[in-house]
Amino acid sequence: MKRICLCLCLLLMIVACDDENDGGRYPDVLTSFADVITDKSGTIEKMNDGDGISYSVSNASGGYKKDTLYRVVAQYRLVDESSIYLYNTTKTISPVPVPSNHIKGGFKTDSVRMQGIWLSAGYINIVLQIEGAGEAHSFHFGQDSISVSGEHRLVSLRLYHNRGEDAEYYTHRAYLSVPLKQYQLADGDTISMGVNLYGEGMKYYKFAYNQ
Repeated sequence: MKRICLCLCLLLMIVACDDENDGGRYPDVLTSFADVITDKSGTIEKMNDGDGISYSVSNASGGYKKDTLYRVVAQYRLVDESSIYLYNTTKTISPVPVPSNHIKGGFKTDSVRMQGIWLSAGYINIVLQIEGAGEAHSFHFGQDSISVSGEHRLVSLRLYHNRGEDAEYYTHRAYLSVPLKQYQLADGDTISMGVNLYGEGMKYYKFAYNQ
């Protein structure tokens, strides 16, 4: 069974990129949140794109944990209908949500700026603009509740963000991806994600699940 490489500790540290550090520019490049999967030798052998379409990877890239799934932002080009050439990957912040009251020290919701949020195959993908001066920020996803109405469920989540003592000097980009497969969602279920935004306070983004 493939292992899912999501986090090493309860609170993940920020993996942020400035606009000038986006991994370079390539001809005919596509960029997507994706799952990349390694084989028994630790080489990336397959990528599932944001729509859940699976491709083989034509250029072997090794040095990873064997038999592991990584959630990444991938830069690639199509070789043909079933394979890609993988230029670059950036790991996302992708811990499995935990009950909000299980996070030690209280549930912190320091402000962020939303660049994009959307539902894809098995995940909510989030791109944030973070104000900081280079110190590590902590992120997680808190599960506030799961409620049932008739035949459908509402999964209510919130973004945990602890900026610590970092000063607000520069804007950095952070890529996050919320795993949803553990909820075994059915058509008609709803996922709500609360994010504390500068100038707006807590804003809730709702997504209707449809396989």
